[in-house]
Amino acid sequence: MEIEIKDRKLAKRYHCKRKMEKEYGSKNAKMITQRINELQAIANLGLMMSSELGRCHKLTGNYKGLYGLALQEPFRMIIEPVFETQEDENKGRLNAVKKVIIRKIIDYH
Repeated sequence: MEIEIKDRKLAKRYHCKRKMEKEYGSKNAKMITQRINELQAIANLGLMMSSELGRCHKLTGNYKGLYGLALQEPFRMIIEPVFETQEDENKGRLNAVKKVIIRKIIDYH
């Protein structure tokens, strides 16, 4: 899958292990890198959901339409699916999602 990182801070830190560890801790830095690698390796978001990779789950409330990936408790990686067509989005066809946007790393609990 193709990935875009919208969070400028995360994008800068992603390329520097030391900065990632300083901001998120060493365990979370490893988990963030692992989740990004998993997203890049998998064909689409539907497979990510069905395989329960990263405990990918749909979000509600303020994050409706977005998905969360588990990191080191209590943090989550928030991703936004990019649907190929409006019809795919309307019908929730996650198998059509071949690109995601990483919005942020937060504790939304």
